[in-house]
Amino acid sequence: MPNILSMASLKPSMGIEGGADANIEDVLNEVKPETKGGDKKANIMTDEIEEKDTAIQMLIVFVEELGMGCVNYIEEISQILLGLTEFSASENIRNSAAGALPGLVKCAKLAHPDNIAAIH
Repeated sequence: MPNILSMASLKPSMGIEGGADANIEDVLNEVKPETKGGDKKANIMTDEIEEKDTAIQMLIVFVEELGMGCVNYIEEISQILLGLTEFSASENIRNSAAGALPGLVKCAKLAHPDNIAAIH
């Protein structure tokens, strides 16, 4: 599980030709087109983003299949997934992260059936 959590937490980087590597979020902020009706999201696929998406899919499977077996990782998984719901580089990652949250809530409820408030 620690390796998958590490992959899901990966901070993808990308560079612009002639420039140094930068955080992908910073690059997107520089090149993202403005829209009048709201934010326009970019959808970029790199090897690192694909690896991150694969890790999220694996987390979903582990949470759904292991249930309470993931109880020791609930807080870390939830922090990762909640942060990724606003990941501006990939709609796939945003959707996967958001889709994983109900399974994580179910796991937390199974782990603490009498005291749901005990879950952070």
